[in-house]
Amino acid sequence: MHEAMVEEMAEEIRTNNDKYFLHDVPDAHSFGILDLYGDLDAFYILKKIGNGATISTVMKNYFTTNLTDALRAKFFVE
Repeated sequence: MHEAMVEEMAEEIRTNNDKYFLHDVPDAHSFGILDLYGDLDAFYILKKIGNGATISTVMKNYFTTNLTDALRAKFFVE
């Protein structure tokens, strides 16, 4: 991919981010909130499994009514 093409794509995303980010549109190329949740949740799950937890324990303890966007982000940042 040519550098100019990458820059053009980056500019399109910068100027039209409401078109691409945090919109769950099945028939469009977008990065929705569900994609973000999936990435953050996968990161959490893989880290916990890598530290010896079983997947069933991780799922039971992670996906609760207390799970918030702030908790997902906090784990990722830490």
